Amino acid sequence: MKVQDFLKNLGYDITIHDYWRNYIELWKSWYKGKVSSFHWYSVYNGQRYVKLERLSLQVAKFVSEKMADLLYNEKVKITLGDEKSTETLNNILESVGFEILMNRGIEKSFAMGTGCVIADIDNISINDGTTSFENSSVSLGFVNAENIYPLTWSEKGIKELAIIEEEKLSDGNKNIVIKLYVIKKPPNYTICNFKFRVDKENNIINATDDVYIREFETGTNMPWFSIIMPNIVNNIDLYSPYGISIFANSIDVLKSIDMTFDSLNNEIHLGRKRLLTTKEMMRINTITGQEELNFDPNDIIFHVVGDGLSAGKDKYFQEINGDLRIDEHIKTLDANIRILGSKTGFGSDYFSFNQKTLAPKTATEVVSENSELFRTIKKHEKILEHSLRTIIHAIKSIGILTGKFNIDDSTINIDFDDSVVESKTQERAEDRQDLAQDTLSRIDYVMKWRGLDRESATEKINEIDREKPANEGITFLDGEIN
Repeated sequence: MKVQDFLKNLGYDITIHDYWRNYIELWKSWYKGKVSSFHWYSVYNGQRYVKLERLSLQVAKFVSEKMADLLYNEKVKITLGDEKSTETLNNILESVGFEILMNRGIEKSFAMGTGCVIADIDNISINDGTTSFENSSVSLGFVNAENIYPLTWSEKGIKELAIIEEEKLSDGNKNIVIKLYVIKKPPNYTICNFKFRVDKENNIINATDDVYIREFETGTNMPWFSIIMPNIVNNIDLYSPYGISIFANSIDVLKSIDMTFDSLNNEIHLGRKRLLTTKEMMRINTITGQEELNFDPNDIIFHVVGDGLSAGKDKYFQEINGDLRIDEHIKTLDANIRILGSKTGFGSDYFSFNQKTLAPKTATEVVSENSELFRTIKKHEKILEHSLRTIIHAIKSIGILTGKFNIDDSTINIDFDDSVVESKTQERAEDRQDLAQDTLSRIDYVMKWRGLDRESATEKINEIDREKPANEGITFLDGEIN
């Protein structure tokens, strides 16, 4: 029995996954850089078909990676309702390597259309049927699109789902864990766990001997999973719970880019210099009796073609120099890269081959020239912010359930790093002007530019006000207090 058959036997319809997997595999192939139906091909040379491999510039990976870097990096700050809650949350996120997890998860989600961050509890002890959370800790992981099985969904998103986690064994088989996030006792979620050993063809061999919790009541109506996907409409299936890849509607452009890149390299190969020579340039070694070349036989610039190159026997060498069409290829690559940038939301000026390299423009150039990227980033941040809020709510419920910690998630402030797509200096100057005109509160200003929660920002303002009378007589000359 296949893993998918096991889910069907439980009464779940996973037809949508079986249908959508073909698209996921296509986008995954482009993300990895080689697509079997495109990069391996045959050309008829008049006598036979010659098998060839087309080179890949791997720009699908490039655009997914760059978008992930813009959306989630080390400058993203998350603050909660009070300083203690913020510190507790950030310690948890740091302990699980959340920054790396999220950045890589966004990259893969934007490449394959969908991804999922899951919250869990590690080190749960089970003794005589009693569950203990004494040594437990929060665990966060990421699940790729091919291992996500939506069970119920609506226009708001996936409500219930199944995920599959794999552990490869030394004998070539695998242990798999099937997790169901379902609402068995409304409105709260129940997590159902199943563990099996499967063979290389994903046939279930038997259940594992591991001791684990078969059903787990989360005690909350907040899911312990959070879906990540690009904030673009799925125009392949308007009712699908899956998202589409950031380059789903740019496959033809990806093909054109790789065809041009392959042609550029082929141009170099075919246009390399050659010297055709004759057998008359060979001599007889009187010791061995073997024919030897008068030049280095490992020098590939020479090619022996026969007794003569032309009617005249006195011509021993003929030089061949191919004309290279480098500029034409570079211009074509530049045009295609710009089209891809426009279709994937970066704008037509973000990527360029003008400097003979594939690289994004500087932050200053982006701010001054590219408002399209700003709108794209803000658009994707809406879904990303919802995903982060869902994870934070899940972490809070885990803290309550285990009794390990309690955080205040009534106020969640997520400050994304938009420094690449907007001028922070100009924005801060505008805020200072609003502050001077009493159209912006001091607390809001400190919260925004110091990355503090409201309680800490209020305390900072009070501290400044308390120091004002003591500082009134102080003047600064040449860096010294007088």
